[in-house]
Amino acid sequence: MKKLVALSLALLMLLGICSIAGAEDKTVITVTRWGDAGAPDPEQFMVDQFNADNDMNIEIVYDVVPGDGYGDRLTTSFSDKGYDIFASGEGDFYKWVGLGMTYSLNDLIAADTEWNNEMNPAVFAMGNINGDQTYLIRDYNPLLLWYNKDVFDANGVDYPTDEWTWEDLIAAATN
Repeated sequence: MKKLVALSLALLMLLGICSIAGAEDKTVITVTRWGDAGAPDPEQFMVDQFNADNDMNIEIVYDVVPGDGYGDRLTTSFSDKGYDIFASGEGDFYKWVGLGMTYSLNDLIAADTEWNNEMNPAVFAMGNINGDQTYLIRDYNPLLLWYNKDVFDANGVDYPTDEWTWEDLIAAATN
């Protein structure tokens, strides 16, 4: 559900930009993500529904790229026109900004009086690069640690704390 909401918000913000296009000029918005092109896709459903129902002379072209070649395909696409909206793992955020493949969303967000940010503030901040909201996070993977207190007790190992580092985890695992 969060994926659908984030994609919808991104599309709505982009549509705000496109509303200045002339009535006879068709605006084409290209969107991509990685995944299995043959799998049922709620995002494709949303795109198809938008393309069928919109009266703003806008067409969204949705491209699903297999995960194995996604980074290369995305990078090479920008030697030409590139994609208007693309999915990215957080590990590549700075890479795309450094390559000039992104734009700040600050003005769009500020101008959209109907947009209400319902994202967790820490998740929303993940998309802020050097003071510019460059990405809207569509989903995230919370990292957590489950542990068996009995195993820790039996081995005389202190329970994990919020201050633990990866080194602390490795040291506890080797006991």
